[in-house]
Amino acid sequence: MFFDDDFDDPFDSGAYNAFEEVTGDDDWREDHELNELDLDTKDYDTEDEFLEALEEAKQEAAVAWRDEYIFIDYDVDPEDYDTEEEYLEALEEAKLEAATVAWREDYELNEYDLDPEDYDSKEEFLEALEEAKQEAAVAWRDEYIFRFLEYDVDPEDYDTEEEFLEALEEAKLEEAAVAWRKDYELNEYDIDPEDYDTEDEYLDALESEKLEAVAWREIYEDNVFDIDPSGYATEEDFLDVMDEAELEAEVWREKYRSDEYDIDPDDYGTEVAFLKDM
Repeated sequence: MFFDDDFDDPFDSGAYNAFEEVTGDDDWREDHELNELDLDTKDYDTEDEFLEALEEAKQEAAVAWRDEYIFIDYDVDPEDYDTEEEYLEALEEAKLEAATVAWREDYELNEYDLDPEDYDSKEEFLEALEEAKQEAAVAWRDEYIFRFLEYDVDPEDYDTEEEFLEALEEAKLEEAAVAWRKDYELNEYDIDPEDYDTEDEYLDALESEKLEAVAWREIYEDNVFDIDPSGYATEEDFLDVMDEAELEAEVWREKYRSDEYDIDPDDYGTEVAFLKDM
């Protein structure tokens, strides 16, 4: 043999492959030496590793814009959007929405505890606020709605509590001024106290009625039967008694109706009185 068994065959496949790894396999680096993300091919052992890193870098670069907006408000998260254009469009919509409800901040604290968040527009809220003001302005009515009914003063007829209380006080005074009427609601002369403004006026009218009611007595004070008219409340009652007496007197008068007597029995109420004058 002219060759040593230990001598490496230059055409041995294993050696050739090793040579390829340090020579031909590096050709990919030249292909990617200039890349859009400036990755250094020397930092990677294989093209696959490089391409994987390049893809990751591209993905990161594609969303790098998010860092610029990470602290922007309006509750629009850049992470929820694939492109900056989509994010900016959503951000603009959020700004418009925020502008339309910015008025809510001015009314967060209001005396009627209305929540601006419950209303879509400022106009709706202000309308509800006005209604709440009006209701609050007349809430005092509830305190009086079933009270003081005897004075016929309705809280619903008054805009303010002050006006109502003033009217109520007047009604009380008026009621006190005519309270005397209750003492005379029942009277024998059928005179209505409601027809008189004061007790004095009523008493004057009552007295006049009383005098008028007994004036007839004077007519019958002297009567043939000596019946006292003051013992009777009405003229009718007295005349009924007089009629009865007259019927009784006719019985004895018939006996003395004659020309032989100088006196007329009709002028006497009793037979005893007639006989006394004979």
